[in-house]
Amino acid sequence: MDLPTLIVTGAASVNQKPSLLVMIGSVSAEGATLELALQILEKKRESILRWLGELDANPVEFGVARFADQADLDPMMASRIARSRVSPSNTEEQDTAEKQKAVAACYSAVWNIENKSAEEIMIFLDRVSFESQDLQEPESPESKENADWNEDPMQQLRKMQSMIERSFPGPASTGTESQFLFVSRLSEEKRSEAVRLAFDNAEQNAETTSTAIGRKLGPLKSLHGTTLDATENVRQSSLQAAVPMLGEVPFRLKKDDVVSLNPRVVEFNVSLHATFALEN
Repeated sequence: MDLPTLIVTGAASVNQKPSLLVMIGSVSAEGATLELALQILEKKRESILRWLGELDANPVEFGVARFADQADLDPMMASRIARSRVSPSNTEEQDTAEKQKAVAACYSAVWNIENKSAEEIMIFLDRVSFESQDLQEPESPESKENADWNEDPMQQLRKMQSMIERSFPGPASTGTESQFLFVSRLSEEKRSEAVRLAFDNAEQNAETTSTAIGRKLGPLKSLHGTTLDATENVRQSSLQAAVPMLGEVPFRLKKDDVVSLNPRVVEFNVSLHATFALEN
């Protein structure tokens, strides 16, 4: 005769600091011909590879080259770019821009930061942000403000609008841009610890329940239904909206990764179901 069984649930939580720092960036180039634009883009990619290699990024991966206006933009950025294209300001500059071929590519760089302190991460981010400015294209004399007080007010207004558009560059602009993501990835050691704590909790619950009904707890019959989630997670849709370039780079998140835009500690929750035999 089979002994009756008791099914209980156990749960536990473990904290995990960010494991990876991921830099998502884009680089673009313009040339009189498509071939020239691609050559310039390749030189920029080589420069970025050397720079990130010196910073011990591993791996550094580039997405495929595309035309600069093929990026997936958020609605506000798309609206700004569309307005800048139809604005009648400075016809000569527009004619020159239309003749240029613009290409772009996104890239990702990854650093393991699990053993770094918060202060070390801050110092490193400050260094990367500072050095990345050297990759920006120098401002051309034509792009500087050159007020001409003989212009009519409408021309001055259009120039001001053009300056504002340049102050908020998007993925389709020239130069380089980047965003940082902090990825908390539970290590196998931490995962095993969480499962052990959850089982201890389940066993304690089983002891309490069996005592309450006047039975002796028997051996474990099965363990199943282990789940892992995090209290603070960024939904993929929200993440894609915050970092539009994420879909264009080779870097891919794993199933249980938790992504944040800041280096906060993440609490991972583990739950499981255990079945015990009940003895008389």
